[in-house]
Amino acid sequence: MRIKQGIIVQKIEDEYVLIDSGVVQPAFHGMIKLNAMGKEIIDILKNGDISIDEIVNALLSKYEASYEEVYESVNNFISELSKTPVLIK
Repeated sequence: MRIKQGIIVQKIEDEYVLIDSGVVQPAFHGMIKLNAMGKEIIDILKNGDISIDEIVNALLSKYEASYEEVYESVNNFISELSKTPVLIK
């Protein structure tokens, strides 16, 4: 899976948001707030076609959590993101 081209992460004050640069319109309106892990997941997905396991392994070195905990967080984020048109599976 990967993020569609034209989707960018913008920092607004102390928060990160996912927004469309105009390419995905009219299917995607507005923005999605991201926490720190969400931003990292998006950054990883921008690098090309990648699996959930690859995302989890990339994040394990950054978070003091078990594989299962990180997997659950990543899977939940991807599930929510799948409800928008910004993710290509």
